[in-house]
Amino acid sequence: MNHSLRNFLILVFLLATQNAWSAAPDIARIKAAAEAGDRDAQYLYGTSIYLTKPDEKIAWIRKSAEQGHPLAQYELGEYHLRYRSGKQGLKNRRLAILWWSRSAMQGVAKAQARISNAYLSEATIPRNEVNAYIWMSLAVKSEPPFPLGNPNIYRERLKIIVPKISSASVTEAEAILRTFRIGDLKGHNPIEAELVFSQLALQGIIESNDEKVAAVNGTRIRREETRTFDLDTGPATFLCEAITSKSVGLRIVGTPFVRTLGN
Repeated sequence: MNHSLRNFLILVFLLATQNAWSAAPDIARIKAAAEAGDRDAQYLYGTSIYLTKPDEKIAWIRKSAEQGHPLAQYELGEYHLRYRSGKQGLKNRRLAILWWSRSAMQGVAKAQARISNAYLSEATIPRNEVNAYIWMSLAVKSEPPFPLGNPNIYRERLKIIVPKISSASVTEAEAILRTFRIGDLKGHNPIEAELVFSQLALQGIIESNDEKVAAVNGTRIRREETRTFDLDTGPATFLCEAITSKSVGLRIVGTPFVRTLGN
Protein backbone atom coordinates (compact mmCIF):
# COMPACT_ATOMS: atom_id res chain seq x y z
CA MET A 1 0.00 0.00 0.00
CA ASN A 2 1.34 3.45 -0.90
CA HIS A 3 2.16 5.90 1.90
CA SER A 4 -0.48 8.50 0.97
CA LEU A 5 -3.28 5.91 1.11
CA ARG A 6 -1.95 4.47 4.38
CA ASN A 7 -1.83 7.94 5.94
CA PHE A 8 -5.36 8.69 4.74
CA LEU A 9 -6.67 5.46 6.29
CA ILE A 10 -5.05 6.32 9.60
CA LEU A 11 -6.62 9.80 9.44
CA VAL A 12 -10.05 8.27 8.81
CA PHE A 13 -9.62 5.95 11.78
CA LEU A 14 -8.63 8.81 14.08
CA LEU A 15 -11.61 10.87 12.92
CA ALA A 16 -13.94 7.94 13.46
CA THR A 17 -12.74 7.40 17.02
CA GLN A 18 -13.08 11.03 18.08
CA ASN A 19 -15.76 12.00 20.54
CA ALA A 20 -18.87 12.73 18.45
CA TRP A 21 -19.48 16.07 20.18
CA SER A 22 -15.97 17.39 19.50
CA ALA A 23 -16.09 16.18 15.89
CA ALA A 24 -19.47 17.77 15.13
CA PRO A 25 -18.23 21.31 14.40
CA ASP A 26 -15.80 19.95 11.79
CA ILE A 27 -18.58 18.65 9.54
CA ALA A 28 -19.29 22.16 8.25
CA ARG A 29 -15.66 22.53 7.14
CA ILE A 30 -15.69 19.06 5.57
CA LYS A 31 -18.89 19.90 3.68
CA ALA A 32 -17.45 23.21 2.46
CA ALA A 33 -14.30 21.46 1.23
CA ALA A 34 -16.42 18.79 -0.46
CA GLU A 35 -18.48 21.44 -2.25
CA ALA A 36 -15.22 23.09 -3.34
CA GLY A 37 -14.21 19.81 -5.05
CA ASP A 38 -11.80 18.22 -2.56
CA ARG A 39 -12.01 14.47 -3.16
CA ASP A 40 -10.98 13.49 0.39
CA ALA A 41 -13.65 15.76 1.85
CA GLN A 42 -16.23 14.41 -0.59
CA TYR A 43 -15.48 10.87 0.57
CA LEU A 44 -15.54 11.78 4.27
CA TYR A 45 -18.76 13.76 3.88
CA GLY A 46 -20.42 11.02 1.81
CA THR A 47 -19.61 8.38 4.43
CA SER A 48 -20.40 10.54 7.46
CA ILE A 49 -23.23 9.86 9.91
CA TYR A 50 -24.62 13.31 9.18
CA LEU A 51 -26.02 12.24 5.82
CA THR A 52 -28.99 9.90 6.15
CA LYS A 53 -30.37 9.84 2.61
CA PRO A 54 -28.73 7.01 0.57
CA ASP A 55 -28.97 8.95 -2.71
CA GLU A 56 -27.19 11.94 -1.20
CA LYS A 57 -24.46 9.78 0.32
CA ILE A 58 -23.74 7.92 -2.93
CA ALA A 59 -23.74 11.17 -4.92
CA TRP A 60 -20.83 12.50 -2.84
CA ILE A 61 -19.02 9.16 -2.95
CA ARG A 62 -19.42 9.09 -6.74
CA LYS A 63 -17.95 12.61 -7.04
CA SER A 64 -14.94 11.48 -5.01
CA ALA A 65 -14.54 8.22 -6.94
CA GLU A 66 -14.62 10.02 -10.27
CA GLN A 67 -11.68 12.10 -9.04
CA GLY A 68 -9.74 8.92 -8.31
CA HIS A 69 -10.22 8.47 -4.56
CA PRO A 70 -9.39 4.77 -4.00
CA LEU A 71 -11.73 4.12 -1.07
CA ALA A 72 -14.60 5.97 -2.74
CA GLN A 73 -14.06 3.81 -5.81
CA TYR A 74 -14.36 0.70 -3.65
CA GLU A 75 -17.54 1.98 -2.01
CA LEU A 76 -19.05 2.83 -5.40
CA GLY A 77 -18.37 -0.75 -6.49
CA GLU A 78 -20.17 -2.01 -3.38
CA TYR A 79 -23.11 0.26 -4.20
CA HIS A 80 -23.48 -1.24 -7.69
CA LEU A 81 -23.15 -4.76 -6.27
CA ARG A 82 -26.35 -4.19 -4.27
CA TYR A 83 -28.23 -3.90 -7.57
CA ARG A 84 -26.69 -6.93 -9.28
CA SER A 85 -30.05 -8.57 -10.04
CA GLY A 86 -33.07 -7.34 -11.96
CA LYS A 87 -33.32 -5.49 -15.25
CA GLN A 88 -30.06 -3.57 -14.80
CA GLY A 89 -28.30 -6.45 -13.02
CA LEU A 90 -25.63 -7.18 -15.62
CA LYS A 91 -24.81 -3.50 -16.05
CA ASN A 92 -24.44 -3.05 -12.29
CA ARG A 93 -22.23 -6.14 -11.96
CA ARG A 94 -20.00 -4.71 -14.67
CA LEU A 95 -19.90 -1.32 -12.97
CA ALA A 96 -19.07 -2.95 -9.62
CA ILE A 97 -16.05 -4.69 -11.14
CA LEU A 98 -15.06 -1.51 -12.99
CA TRP A 99 -14.88 0.56 -9.79
CA TRP A 100 -13.29 -2.23 -7.73
CA SER A 101 -10.63 -2.60 -10.42
CA ARG A 102 -9.77 1.10 -10.25
CA SER A 103 -9.55 0.89 -6.47
CA ALA A 104 -7.50 -2.33 -6.65
CA MET A 105 -5.03 -0.68 -9.01
CA GLN A 106 -4.38 1.88 -6.25
CA GLY A 107 -3.62 -0.76 -3.64
CA VAL A 108 -6.89 -1.18 -1.71
CA ALA A 109 -6.79 -4.72 -0.33
CA LYS A 110 -10.54 -5.29 -0.09
CA ALA A 111 -10.98 -4.21 -3.71
CA GLN A 112 -8.17 -6.54 -4.78
CA ALA A 113 -9.93 -9.39 -2.96
CA ARG A 114 -13.18 -8.54 -4.76
CA ILE A 115 -11.38 -8.74 -8.11
CA SER A 116 -9.87 -12.08 -7.15
CA ASN A 117 -13.31 -13.46 -6.32
CA ALA A 118 -14.75 -12.08 -9.57
CA TYR A 119 -12.17 -14.00 -11.61
CA LEU A 120 -13.40 -17.24 -10.02
CA SER A 121 -17.12 -16.73 -9.59
CA GLU A 122 -18.39 -13.90 -11.81
CA ALA A 123 -19.72 -14.56 -15.29
CA THR A 124 -19.15 -10.85 -16.01
CA ILE A 125 -15.46 -11.42 -16.81
CA PRO A 126 -13.85 -14.64 -18.07
CA ARG A 127 -12.72 -17.09 -15.38
CA ASN A 128 -8.98 -16.75 -14.85
CA GLU A 129 -7.37 -18.81 -12.10
CA VAL A 130 -3.97 -17.14 -12.45
CA ASN A 131 -5.42 -13.66 -12.03
CA ALA A 132 -7.55 -14.80 -9.08
CA TYR A 133 -4.43 -16.01 -7.27
CA ILE A 134 -2.42 -12.91 -8.19
CA TRP A 135 -5.00 -10.40 -6.95
CA MET A 136 -5.64 -12.19 -3.67
CA SER A 137 -1.87 -12.37 -3.13
CA LEU A 138 -1.67 -8.63 -3.75
CA ALA A 139 -4.48 -8.14 -1.20
CA VAL A 140 -2.32 -9.96 1.36
CA LYS A 141 0.52 -7.52 0.71
CA SER A 142 -1.78 -4.46 0.66
CA GLU A 143 -3.58 -5.06 3.95
CA PRO A 144 -3.88 -1.91 6.08
CA PRO A 145 -2.20 -1.84 9.50
CA PHE A 146 -4.06 -2.85 12.64
CA PRO A 147 -6.67 -1.71 13.77
CA LEU A 148 -7.93 -0.84 10.30
CA GLY A 149 -7.90 -4.39 9.01
CA ASN A 150 -7.64 -8.03 9.99
CA PRO A 151 -4.00 -9.00 9.34
CA ASN A 152 -4.95 -12.58 8.45
CA ILE A 153 -8.22 -12.39 6.53
CA TYR A 154 -6.74 -12.37 3.01
CA ARG A 155 -4.14 -14.99 3.85
CA GLU A 156 -7.01 -17.26 4.85
CA ARG A 157 -8.91 -16.46 1.66
CA LEU A 158 -5.81 -17.28 -0.38
CA LYS A 159 -5.69 -20.68 1.30
CA ILE A 160 -9.33 -21.23 0.30
CA ILE A 161 -8.57 -20.35 -3.34
CA VAL A 162 -5.70 -22.81 -3.80
CA PRO A 163 -7.80 -26.03 -3.76
CA LYS A 164 -10.20 -24.47 -6.30
CA ILE A 165 -7.57 -23.91 -8.98
CA SER A 166 -5.01 -26.05 -10.75
CA SER A 167 -1.45 -26.46 -9.50
CA ALA A 168 -0.26 -25.16 -12.87
CA SER A 169 -2.18 -21.91 -12.28
CA VAL A 170 -0.59 -21.50 -8.85
CA THR A 171 2.88 -22.07 -10.30
CA GLU A 172 2.28 -19.58 -13.11
CA ALA A 173 0.88 -16.97 -10.73
CA GLU A 174 3.79 -17.35 -8.29
CA ALA A 175 6.26 -16.87 -11.15
CA ILE A 176 4.49 -13.65 -12.22
CA LEU A 177 4.33 -12.33 -8.65
CA ARG A 178 8.10 -12.60 -8.24
CA THR A 179 8.58 -9.64 -10.56
CA PHE A 180 5.12 -8.06 -10.98
CA ARG A 181 4.36 -4.59 -9.62
CA ILE A 182 1.11 -2.70 -10.22
CA GLY A 183 3.22 0.32 -11.12
CA ASP A 184 4.60 -1.61 -14.08
CA LEU A 185 1.18 -1.26 -15.74
CA LYS A 186 1.75 2.52 -15.92
CA GLY A 187 -1.87 3.28 -15.14
CA HIS A 188 -3.29 0.90 -17.76
CA ASN A 189 -6.03 -1.22 -16.19
CA PRO A 190 -6.15 -4.77 -17.65
CA ILE A 191 -9.30 -5.67 -15.71
CA GLU A 192 -11.17 -2.71 -17.14
CA ALA A 193 -9.94 -3.70 -20.60
CA GLU A 194 -11.36 -7.21 -20.16
CA LEU A 195 -14.70 -5.73 -19.11
CA VAL A 196 -14.74 -3.45 -22.14
CA PHE A 197 -13.87 -6.16 -24.67
CA SER A 198 -16.43 -8.53 -23.14
CA GLN A 199 -19.18 -6.11 -24.22
CA LEU A 200 -18.23 -6.27 -27.92
CA ALA A 201 -19.68 -8.72 -30.40
CA LEU A 202 -18.59 -9.28 -34.00
CA GLN A 203 -21.75 -9.60 -36.08
CA GLY A 204 -20.12 -10.21 -39.43
CA ILE A 205 -17.55 -9.21 -42.05
CA ILE A 206 -18.80 -7.44 -45.15
CA GLU A 207 -16.66 -7.65 -48.29
CA SER A 208 -17.26 -5.18 -51.10
CA ASN A 209 -14.93 -3.97 -53.87
CA ASP A 210 -11.93 -5.72 -52.30
CA GLU A 211 -12.60 -3.92 -49.00
CA LYS A 212 -13.52 -5.62 -45.75
CA VAL A 213 -15.79 -3.92 -43.21
CA ALA A 214 -16.53 -5.35 -39.78
CA ALA A 215 -19.91 -5.02 -38.09
CA VAL A 216 -19.40 -4.70 -34.33
CA ASN A 217 -22.29 -3.99 -31.94
CA GLY A 218 -24.35 -2.71 -34.86
CA THR A 219 -21.63 -0.32 -36.06
CA ARG A 220 -19.45 -0.69 -39.15
CA ILE A 221 -15.71 -0.15 -38.85
CA ARG A 222 -12.92 -0.32 -41.45
CA ARG A 223 -9.22 -0.94 -40.98
CA GLU A 224 -7.41 2.05 -39.42
CA GLU A 225 -10.71 3.68 -38.48
CA THR A 226 -11.71 4.55 -34.91
CA ARG A 227 -15.17 4.15 -33.42
CA THR A 228 -16.60 5.02 -30.01
CA PHE A 229 -19.07 2.57 -28.47
CA ASP A 230 -21.48 3.42 -25.66
CA LEU A 231 -21.07 0.47 -23.28
CA ASP A 232 -22.41 -0.38 -19.81
CA THR A 233 -19.08 0.70 -18.35
CA GLY A 234 -19.11 3.99 -20.28
CA PRO A 235 -17.96 5.15 -23.73
CA ALA A 236 -14.86 3.43 -25.14
CA THR A 237 -12.98 4.24 -28.35
CA PHE A 238 -11.35 1.56 -30.48
CA LEU A 239 -8.92 1.52 -33.38
CA CYS A 240 -9.41 -1.21 -35.98
CA GLU A 241 -5.95 -2.65 -36.59
CA ALA A 242 -6.80 -5.63 -38.80
CA ILE A 243 -9.70 -7.33 -40.57
CA THR A 244 -9.78 -10.80 -42.10
CA SER A 245 -12.67 -12.70 -43.65
CA LYS A 246 -13.58 -14.05 -40.21
CA SER A 247 -12.19 -11.67 -37.57
CA VAL A 248 -11.39 -8.10 -36.56
CA GLY A 249 -8.54 -6.84 -34.37
CA LEU A 250 -9.37 -3.89 -32.13
CA ARG A 251 -7.22 -1.78 -29.80
CA ILE A 252 -8.59 0.40 -27.01
CA VAL A 253 -7.27 3.82 -28.01
CA GLY A 254 -4.55 5.12 -25.71
CA THR A 255 -3.78 1.70 -24.23
CA PRO A 256 -1.71 -1.38 -25.12
CA PHE A 257 -4.80 -3.62 -24.97
CA VAL A 258 -5.73 -5.45 -28.18
CA ARG A 259 -8.35 -8.14 -28.79
CA THR A 260 -9.33 -10.19 -31.82
CA LEU A 261 -13.06 -10.77 -32.22
CA GLY A 262 -14.09 -13.80 -34.24
CA ASN A 263 -12.06 -16.79 -35.41
